[in-house]
Amino acid sequence: MTQPRGEGVGVAICEYPRAVLFNGPGEHEEALAATRRACADPTEIVAHNWGMIELIEAAARIGRADLAAGAFERLTTVTAFSSVWLSFPQLGADN
Repeated sequence: MTQPRGEGVGVAICEYPRAVLFNGPGEHEEALAATRRACADPTEIVAHNWGMIELIEAAARIGRADLAAGAFERLTTVTAFSSVWLSFPQLGADN
């Protein structure tokens, strides 16, 4: 995986659609490469998570259960925090 260089959201937003476009027609190796670039910066928390979904699909379809499971675990950890946050209505977006 590449080292983050501080571009964060820019790289993630550029690589995420590439991953979607590669996963769609079954070019999963290329999708995996794009998702790994999209998810390379762990400090980027929005578009990075979009890439995780595509990473899980690409990895699962090429038999890389280890990568799919790792991405799934990271994604469920992040979304678990969202669920806790949403369970407190006073903290929601309406306030």
